[in-house]
Amino acid sequence: SHELRTPVTVIRGYSDLLGKESRDRSELEARALERIGAEVARLEHLIDQLLTLQSVAKSGRPQSHDSVDVLGVFTRVFGAFDDLNPERAVTVTGTPAWVGGSDEEWTTVAGNLVQNIGRYTPSSGSVWVSVTPQADECWIAVDDDGPGIPPESRKRMLERFTRLDDSRSSVTGGTGLGLSIVRAIVERQGGSVALDDSPQGGLRVMLVLPLADDAVGVAPTAT
Repeated sequence: SHELRTPVTVIRGYSDLLGKESRDRSELEARALERIGAEVARLEHLIDQLLTLQSVAKSGRPQSHDSVDVLGVFTRVFGAFDDLNPERAVTVTGTPAWVGGSDEEWTTVAGNLVQNIGRYTPSSGSVWVSVTPQADECWIAVDDDGPGIPPESRKRMLERFTRLDDSRSSVTGGTGLGLSIVRAIVERQGGSVALDDSPQGGLRVMLVLPLADDAVGVAPTAT
């Protein structure tokens, strides 16, 4: 991934340089430059995701005692998704819950779930997120009313570079790494990820995490 960064950056540089030229260009040249730019952006995203996976894999179980309120993170990330998608109904509910990890890690988790929903569910669909502390655990459920994933395909969707069919191809901008990154970060914190039928008719992504040590035993508060 590191070795790919330099040539991809060079390609983007020359593509941008050609795009800024004022001379008239043919329709074919314009389409080619647009496609080159899109493919470079996709490669850059893929490299970033591979580096994220590499970083999580090399770090192992965390030794620090950093913790973050996942309700706050998911409210912020899905709130931005709601703002940018006015046709889609996004609801986030729950109780503040502190789990191990950093704001950056959990922003990545929430962001990857948002990207998955944005790519593979109707733009007029709905999303529900709930964060619920349970004894010494935190349950995070992300539901949508999209097409869902067949039961026989759910386990492999958490593996790297997995796509269900042609509709979930790289053309959509997906790399098949989003859910595997979610799984890697969650498991690094001692949690688990499962895909199931949503009561809303689509897919449910369920994250189960241990609460941070200093959060265990704290009574839930209403929001």
